[in-house]
This record gives sequence, structure tokens and C-alpha cells, in this order.
Amino acid sequence: IAEHERQVFERSTSFFSGKRILVVDDDVDQRARVTRVLTKVGVQVSEAENGEVALGILRQPSSWNLVLMDINMPVMDGYTATEMIRADNDGLNASVPIAGFTAEHRSVARVLAQRAGMDLVLSKTCGPVELITSLRALLESGARRQPKHMFDGFSGKSILVADDDTYSRLVAKSYLERCGASVIEAEHGQAVLARLDEHANIDAILMDVN
Repeated sequence: IAEHERQVFERSTSFFSGKRILVVDDDVDQRARVTRVLTKVGVQVSEAENGEVALGILRQPSSWNLVLMDINMPVMDGYTATEMIRADNDGLNASVPIAGFTAEHRSVARVLAQRAGMDLVLSKTCGPVELITSLRALLESGARRQPKHMFDGFSGKSILVADDDTYSRLVAKSYLERCGASVIEAEHGQAVLARLDEHANIDAILMDVN
């Protein structure tokens, strides 16, 4: 394994050497781990502790080759930061490749990440070889796809999300809000009835059956 890793790093150094990558993560230890890996292949790494700081860096008149963006951060999360980067059509880095970095289940995060404008989602449990090969593949894929218009068919709609699992509610809420909906939460059937009494204009209910 060590020999394979050495060979991957050797082959990748000429490709990554001099490239500028912004690592965005509120976990200082995670930033340090990723920075160590990237600098081994010649990357010029800069760091930001949340999406707001990353936006400030990316709005400066200096181009970046890639952003490695943590998804869950205080102040401003990775989804919001990515949407704002993509919305800045006149910005120098509006089309910079963005790889989401997450501890969430990737199949869940991938849907939200693609809608926000990320090009790739990586697990924080990935090893150095997977990190390097995945980021190289993203950079080699060339110009990023044209951003799709965000579906806003739920704009102005009020949707009640009922689920006893807090994480599932948060995922559904985040997805629906990005589609324009106003979301009301309930953790069980009795709470659903209470919310219906409190809110007369609920347009739909998304309900867990168990």
C-alpha cells in the first residue's frame, strides 16, 4: 500500500505542481491533514475556516484551480457558499471546480451538492490516494458543466415534514428550502395534528410512515 501511494504521489506531482487549491473547513485538524497531502504533490494551499471567509478570498482578483469545500460549517455552510460563488457571474472564480467534503452519507449529500453547484462530493474518510486521484480527475475533466437553473417550483409553498428522525427531517428541510418551499417540522403524528391546527395554509405533508 505504501509503495502504491508513493507511485501515485510521484505521478501526480508534475500535474499538481503550482496549482492553487483553497481548503475550506471549520475543523483545523482536518484542514491540516488535507494540506499535508496536497502540499506533498506541489499544491499551493490556502485555508478558510468557513464559507464566508472563503467567499472573501474568492472575490479577490486572483484565480484558483479548485476549492475543497466542507459542507457543514458554522457561519456559512458549504452549500450556501457554493451557491453564492456560482451566482457571481462576473466573478473571476465563478466557475472554479468545487469538490464537496463531507462526513454525511454521500448519496444524500450528492443531491444537495449538485443543486448548489458542486462538481464532486468526497467523504472525509477517504485516504490520501483517493483524495489525490479524485481531485486530479475533476481537474482533468476540463470546463465545468453549465450551471442548471435551480428548480423553484415549490416557491411560496408551505410543506410540513413529519419524521421522528432529526437527521432525516433536516435533510428533507434543506432540500425543500433550496427548491423554494417554506418548511414546518413535526416529529410525530400528534405533532402533525398540532401543526395543522396552528398553520391553516399548509400545501403538502411529507410524512414518515414508521
